[in-house]
Amino acid sequence: MWEDAHVRLLVDERKNRNDEFHLIRKKKAPFWNSVAEKINNKFNTTYTGKQCTEKFSQLVREFNLMVLYRSEDGGKSTHYGQIYFDEFRTHFWLRSSDQYNYEHNLNKSKHYLKQQLIPPTTLSLQHHAVLSQYTITSSSQQQGMPSSQHTNVSHSQ
Repeated sequence: MWEDAHVRLLVDERKNRNDEFHLIRKKKAPFWNSVAEKINNKFNTTYTGKQCTEKFSQLVREFNLMVLYRSEDGGKSTHYGQIYFDEFRTHFWLRSSDQYNYEHNLNKSKHYLKQQLIPPTTLSLQHHAVLSQYTITSSSQQQGMPSSQHTNVSHSQ
């Protein structure tokens, strides 16, 4: 039976060893076995790595239920969800690169939107016009139109 102190150590181990966890590409069993061993040594228990994996997954599910519950979109309040909600809000179990990628993509989106609000320069409009004409010429050649009907594009530098 998982006691609060056991769960606390489980969360601490998973949180403090997050980078190590994500360096392991495939089989995570040795990681979870080492977490179980640490809990067992400290509390004289007999948890397995699999039980630690399942318990941590349950904690993440309970956190997600609490998110829904607090947003009034369903979900429910749970014992561990209440205890660990603030800590799990940081999503500490994700790879640090996942958090970086999220922030990077958000910044890229903001930059893109900002760029769309700036009126295009004359040079960029001319460049776009040349590319459009080139596309028309290329597609008409592929459709077998006589060369006299093609749009002429000069590529002067």
